[in-house]
Amino acid sequence: MQNRWKLLSAVVFVVLGLAALVWFLTRPVYLPGEHDHVLLSHVQATVPASEPLRSLEVPETQGAAATPTPAALNGTVYAHFGWGSGQSALARDRPEEANPEAPMSLIATDDGAVVLDQLNGRVVRLDKNGKFVREDKLHVQAAQEIALGPHGELLAMDRLISKEVEILDKAGHSLGKLPLEGKGIENGGSTTGLFVSGDKVYAETSHSVLIELGDVGGKASAERTQLSGRPSRDGSMLLSAGRKDGDGTRLWINALSTAKKQMKWARDVGMGAPIRQILLLESDMRGVVYTAMELAHDDQHVVTQLMCLAPDDGRVLGRVTLPTNTLPEETFRDLSVRDDGTVLYVHRTEDGSQYLQYHCP
Repeated sequence: MQNRWKLLSAVVFVVLGLAALVWFLTRPVYLPGEHDHVLLSHVQATVPASEPLRSLEVPETQGAAATPTPAALNGTVYAHFGWGSGQSALARDRPEEANPEAPMSLIATDDGAVVLDQLNGRVVRLDKNGKFVREDKLHVQAAQEIALGPHGELLAMDRLISKEVEILDKAGHSLGKLPLEGKGIENGGSTTGLFVSGDKVYAETSHSVLIELGDVGGKASAERTQLSGRPSRDGSMLLSAGRKDGDGTRLWINALSTAKKQMKWARDVGMGAPIRQILLLESDMRGVVYTAMELAHDDQHVVTQLMCLAPDDGRVLGRVTLPTNTLPEETFRDLSVRDDGTVLYVHRTEDGSQYLQYHCP
């Protein structure tokens, strides 16, 4: 009897072992980062793991990827630059042992645009017709992001070398610098955006909270308080967005009322294809929210889509298809929104950078 039980135990052990082997060989394999939230810029690799407090469902037909049309892809040409230096060119670099890079960031303004041309150590100012106005020299060594202050100040963030934000006045003269690292930011390289709300300057860390660095006059903050989202243009909302956990084809967007300190609205939008990365999250002065993302149907079919949402409840107002950037150059921000809702987008080719204007809707 004892031998029979030993034999039976051995059989059970073998069966369980075979079952475990079958499970191991046939289990789903999850690639690193497959369920991470999608990027809010091109450089870093994580976004906060948060979800909408409530969700207003949008039909799939509203969020499905649009079929590109010539009009949508082309937009209106605002400016064009070749590769190089001078008034009609911007610099790019393709080193053998480092990441290739192109002009890292831009800001659309009511009277034109400001382009960060960091490899030439400058920002380039353009008028409303896309014509060169002047250049302002930068003193930080590796600027990757820029922002504008309420009195025409220009702020440039170097998160990798000097790890500080340089502030220039409206005439291009230095007003001082703000350190990135300190309370709330242990590593300057973790910063993923630069923002100004009122007179206060904030750096976003790891696509999560915003940390107050100081004011636009160059006075550093002692408290380094936090914001739980990106400030809207008029300061009435804090915005956040990400790819939904468990379904990479769905985008959530939250708008928090800064006055009431409660959720104003939340949206959960089906995009019809996996979201590869988020490229934009801004608003115009009316409160319309703009987001843009790359949708990867497959490796050979990547669509860039701009979407706008109503300020009162976040309903989808419209979508526009943009030409997708496919060159290897690393950038920080390729889109910016004017107060009136005009969206400026840079499309890079081997011939240079083309700055295109779009409206949504």
